[in-house]
This record gives sequence, C-alpha cells and structure tokens, in this order.
Amino acid sequence: MGPSSVAPAVVSRSGELLAADVFSVPGLVDRKRGQADTPRLRVAIADLPRWRTGDLLPRFETVSEPVMLWALHLEANRRGVPPVLRWPPSELGPQGDFLDLAADVKWLQAETPFHRATFRGWRSVLRQSPGSDAWHEHVHRQFLFAYPRSLSFIASKGLGLVDDQRQVLLSMPTASMARDRAALSGRAFADLGARLLDHAYRHPDRSGLRTPEQIVNRRVRLYRIHVLAGRSPSRTAIHWQTITGESITRQAVAKHVSGVELLLG
Repeated sequence: MGPSSVAPAVVSRSGELLAADVFSVPGLVDRKRGQADTPRLRVAIADLPRWRTGDLLPRFETVSEPVMLWALHLEANRRGVPPVLRWPPSELGPQGDFLDLAADVKWLQAETPFHRATFRGWRSVLRQSPGSDAWHEHVHRQFLFAYPRSLSFIASKGLGLVDDQRQVLLSMPTASMARDRAALSGRAFADLGARLLDHAYRHPDRSGLRTPEQIVNRRVRLYRIHVLAGRSPSRTAIHWQTITGESITRQAVAKHVSGVELLLG
C-alpha cells in the first residue's frame, strides 16, 4: 500500500478525533448545561467587568475552563485590548487554540469589517455575523481544516492577512513574531528580571515612592508589551494606556526600553 493511499485515512481519522475533542462555543455552552459547577461559572463570568484590566489579562494563562476563556476574550474585546496582549495564552491545548483563533477572527472583523479573505472558506466565515451560531460553526470548520498542521500559516494565508494585521493577533504570528513571544517566558526572561532587580537596588528611586520590586515590575510589563506590539513605541504607549490607564509618551517608552535592552546586551 503506497503513501498516497494511506495519507487520506490518517488525515481523516485525525480530523475525527479533533472534532470529538474540540467544540465550538455553542457546543461548549450546551455541554455545560446542567453541570454542578455551571451556576458558579455564571457568577464568575458576570463578575469579569469588575476586574481591572491589568489583573484580568494574567487570567488567560491560568484559566482552566474553556467557557471562561471565551468569556475572558469577550471582556478583553469590550475593553479594546488586542488579542496579542492576552499573552501568554492558556494551556487548554487544541480547545484553547480554537478559542484563541475565534477571538482573533472576531477582533479582525470588528477592526476591519470590510476585510476580504483570500480563500473561499474564510470568505464564508467573514460573511457571517460575528458571534452568531453560523459564525461559530464556520470558524470551527476552518480550524479543523488547518489544525494541527500549521494553523498560523494556513489561517493567515486564507484570511489574506499582512504582517501588521498578524502582529495584533494571538494565534497567527509570523515565525519572527513567534520567536519574539517565546523569548518573553522561560529562563532567559527570568534572568532579565533578576538583572533588572539588581540594577534597581543599585539605583533606587530618588523620590523614594517606589520599591525596586515595583520599578522592575513596571519595566518588565512595559518591555513585554513593547515586544508584543512589534517594538513600536507609539503602539506600546497606546497599549500601555489601555491596560493600565496611565498615559505615557512614545519617547518615554523608547527610553525605558533602551534601558532594558542595554541589560540584555
């Protein structure tokens, strides 16, 4: 039996397994009906608008309930927080990856309502009303088609996205964007925090209003946002205000980032 006759069966079986494990949002909601934790989940979702944005965003990494992940995405959308800033993403596997893709598409349609996709399957998605059952069904179908081969490449190509559009999305980075984001976690990023803290202790805040830990936390958050924003000081300033409510000039951003990059060497 040659490779050409084996491949379709393998792909088909993989798709069946994924379809059984990854549900659309309406499917997830249906599955939650009648479960013991559903009332608690409803209360937690209703409470989301009360959270400060800076405290809301870290929840994307730690969320363990898919329906809550989607609720977090909707709340971030409402606040004008681009998907890329909902980083690091959840650890919910393929189900989380699907919800991140759906959130990206929803953001794209809100920001560029007249965008035209390249491929027919994605054009059918964009013709649907975002958030409708039909929209969820079409996004789910496109996800199953692309995953897990190369979701970022296939989806971005099908949607006809340019790099600037991919920059603000969570699930469709270019290879260089993916490398930049990966460098914002792990040992290297922890080492940067340690070097910044050492520097802050040796050069304390002259006003005495902020501790070294507070200084470092601010610098790390600003630097992370800067990298996620494609290293654009102007976009970083906009995102910083969206998240913290604090106004900052692009010149101040450049100065802070320059100090961090000096320590990176």
